Amino acid sequence: MTRSRQEAEPPLAIDAERAVVGSMLLDPSSAGPVVSRLRPADFVDEGAREVFRVAVDRHRRGEPLDPVLMLREVKPKLGDDSAVIIAGLGESVTTAANAAHYADLVADAALKRRILDAASLALSSASNGHAGAEVLSSLHSFAEDELRTVERQNRVDKFTLGTLVADYPRLNEPIVEGLFRRGETCNVIAASKVGKSWFAYGLALSIISGWHWLGRFPVARGRVLLIDNELHRQTLASRIPTVCEAIGLRVEEVANDLAIWPLRGNLRSLAELAVELESIEPGEYQAIIFDAKYRFAEEGVSENDNSAETRVYNLLDQIAARTQAALVVIHHASKGSQAEKAVTDVGAGAGAQSRATDCHLVLRPHEEDGCAVLDAAVRSFAPVEPVVLRWGFPLWQPAESLDPTALKGSRGKADETRFENDRRDKLTIIDVLRKSEKPLTNRELRPLTPFGKDKINRLLDQLQFEGAVSSDEVTKRGNVCHEYRLTDDSDE
Repeated sequence: MTRSRQEAEPPLAIDAERAVVGSMLLDPSSAGPVVSRLRPADFVDEGAREVFRVAVDRHRRGEPLDPVLMLREVKPKLGDDSAVIIAGLGESVTTAANAAHYADLVADAALKRRILDAASLALSSASNGHAGAEVLSSLHSFAEDELRTVERQNRVDKFTLGTLVADYPRLNEPIVEGLFRRGETCNVIAASKVGKSWFAYGLALSIISGWHWLGRFPVARGRVLLIDNELHRQTLASRIPTVCEAIGLRVEEVANDLAIWPLRGNLRSLAELAVELESIEPGEYQAIIFDAKYRFAEEGVSENDNSAETRVYNLLDQIAARTQAALVVIHHASKGSQAEKAVTDVGAGAGAQSRATDCHLVLRPHEEDGCAVLDAAVRSFAPVEPVVLRWGFPLWQPAESLDPTALKGSRGKADETRFENDRRDKLTIIDVLRKSEKPLTNRELRPLTPFGKDKINRLLDQLQFEGAVSSDEVTKRGNVCHEYRLTDDSDE
């Protein structure tokens, strides 16, 4: 506090103030998240403040934010310039997609001004004979009031169906039609060394060029950010031009539209990366690709920890909402054959990695060498038909003549019968463990099931591999054995 309040430049966000009001005029559905975040007193620009006040009042009364109707209400305060001011605000933005971000900028600048005012008053009081305890108490009360306001703004949003539909009348714009939208997350899952990164390069270049991805999925053209933590810079500089050449793009055509953050040797956790991503303007990128997920993990955190995976995808959701991009996360498949697994069970780790995402894309080996089946589970589109892709360096391309149901490792009829029997018998063991008040050993399970020792061991091994059951080594009556219990994912 070495400078006086008069010498300090007050924090301002005039452009953001105008953009907030302009967004509301352009798309009244953007008013919902804004009116709960801001007050007219948060605005410095007189025109934006008065039009915002009228817009909030009309929104709360359920009346349209019609500039012609609003003109009558703002004219007493803004005079003959009212029409020009409203028109200027309406032209200050071309999209309302970033209204919430503009509101955050306005609220933050207003809070900083209030902090400076409180500090200036405290400085004046302390310099003019007020007791230190009195000055400190005043500062403490101010801080408590502001923190309560921040906490109130961060509470759970609550709607009626009517207000929800009114505030959010449309789905977000598709980035890849049929698969994922702006602000959504997408997993790309395949076994190691299959070609997931090459697959992602093709996706990125399709979005940049505006060409249908894989010849079948329309895209929203725009810039893409690739965050890579596996490859050397020289490798990236070689690989991507190779893909450009293969699909008929000149590097110069995409050079400024594909941003690349190479992190090998300078790794960042997802939480650390989120701070770096704050510098990105909302809407700057159509998609942000994270390659690969396992290297963005916090040190010491396991991908098999369901609560940790839930936190990862919650953070991804926050990044997607702030950047207004679709997030594409490259991830590896679980071990073993993928042929008999559901699409959402192919990714390695806890179940949250598939349940928390909006689009789960998987590449599984086809029975024909060099081919894979692309399948998807999507949240905001109709179900997607699987398609066979053929790998021909450096591209994955559709192989329309091949049967997408012919996955490598699919079971024959005898195997199918055994699989169904094992599935039924595993449910019997799960039911016994669910009803038990304590973990059970193999010996304790036998009288509660119709199975012998060897079969119970085999089924328990499968259940552990699938993540439905966990075990602890214990000593009972001098013998070392294992006690089995259900995991949190056993009901999935």
